[in-house]
Amino acid sequence: MIDEKNTTKIPTKQDPYIFKSVTCDHEAEASWNKDTWSLSINNLTMSGTTCTLSFMKYGFESLVFVIQSDAKNVEELMSNNTNIENIVKNEDAMKIIASEENLRNEILNSEKYTTALAKKFLNSTVLTEEEKYNAGLPCYLYKNGKNIVGGFLSKSYYGNNLAVESPSLTGSKETGSSYSMYASYGNSYVTAISNKKLNTKNYKYLEMYSNHSSNASNLTGTNTLGFGENQEINSFQISNSENYNSSASNTTLVTNISNYNEEAYLKIKTKQGGQSSVNTVTTNIYTIAIY
Repeated sequence: MIDEKNTTKIPTKQDPYIFKSVTCDHEAEASWNKDTWSLSINNLTMSGTTCTLSFMKYGFESLVFVIQSDAKNVEELMSNNTNIENIVKNEDAMKIIASEENLRNEILNSEKYTTALAKKFLNSTVLTEEEKYNAGLPCYLYKNGKNIVGGFLSKSYYGNNLAVESPSLTGSKETGSSYSMYASYGNSYVTAISNKKLNTKNYKYLEMYSNHSSNASNLTGTNTLGFGENQEINSFQISNSENYNSSASNTTLVTNISNYNEEAYLKIKTKQGGQSSVNTVTTNIYTIAIY
């Protein structure tokens, strides 16, 4: 059965259905293995024993079924923190949301879909970051030395007087590695440009955790860039007068999104501002997330 309707066809593992239940006559006992997509039967004592399998098509009803919620609609679903916790740790639930555009849009556009809730989806690990990105769900583009989505940080462009190493991936996730950028001497800079455009219509914010340092100052922190409607360029600076002393006031990290028809390249610029006390400015990027 599919959605309580009789059928002779069993969905394949790749089809957008979840297993619901199985019942057998003559006291036979059956169990379903969702990993191998196969049926096992015990206590089979009579020929002609019949088993009925029931499946549910991806959608709101199957979502609340797999997380065992009694929510009647999306707003009610999103109002309960237990529901959210159960969704983000359940592979079937996340696959349903990733596969069903209408359901996903209803969730992402819900008044209950706060930044805190978005970050729960961001930190869900039951789907790959690539799977989440392809579905328009919160994801990491780059994390601790690994380009998560499509070799995200791979292009590098150099400004005047770049005197040291080019941007490169170093180390490994276990050692807390990063994407490193260096600029030396007065008014030199280096800009890393993403290898892939972002479809910004699916997201509200880009968040980057990084360290920006020189021999004059050091700042580690998280900055958030909002995707504004109908804006060609959004930008932020990690440095400001409250966090930097005067000798390093011109060393900046600027990140911007150049938005063309809701698709954008991310540009990250590290600059040595020409202060005599500052020789090399180094930027280490640890994570880049969108949500």
